[in-house]
Amino acid sequence: MKYFIYLWTCIAIALTFVGCVSLHKSNMDFVASQQLRNKSSFVAVNLPTALAKPFIIRTLKKEGESKEVIAFVKNIKKARILTVANASENLRNDFNDYLEANNMEEFLSVNHEGDQIKIHARKEDKGLNRLMIRVEDQQGENVFIDVKGKFSEELITGLIAE
Repeated sequence: MKYFIYLWTCIAIALTFVGCVSLHKSNMDFVASQQLRNKSSFVAVNLPTALAKPFIIRTLKKEGESKEVIAFVKNIKKARILTVANASENLRNDFNDYLEANNMEEFLSVNHEGDQIKIHARKEDKGLNRLMIRVEDQQGENVFIDVKGKFSEELITGLIAE
């Protein structure tokens, strides 16, 4: 009986993770599906934080990761990732328009060996409640990460300082 319950639990968790990856539609609000039909290839992932967070935190602790990283992961409520190869200029413009429409300010911009990393944040009274991260490499591949949670500016700057 124990084996039967264990088996069904594993199947349910596996089906949950399989449903998180989409190759046919975007998971970001600023991306219209017709933009991705061009020459772009993309993968959209909705991270199931309720299931993944305990495993990630345990692994980070085993590897001796800093307290700032662990605190950041603990504060994440929702995370979505979209990777786009051969992104058009329209997609980049729509992303910038989306940031403006949602009152997101540029928090950090880094150029590392030709790769451009930008972090935008929405501020509230008690800190930051949403981060939009965009990474663009020299070949035109883009990664968009939307992270929702409650973060302090000190926590983010502490992560960056590492």
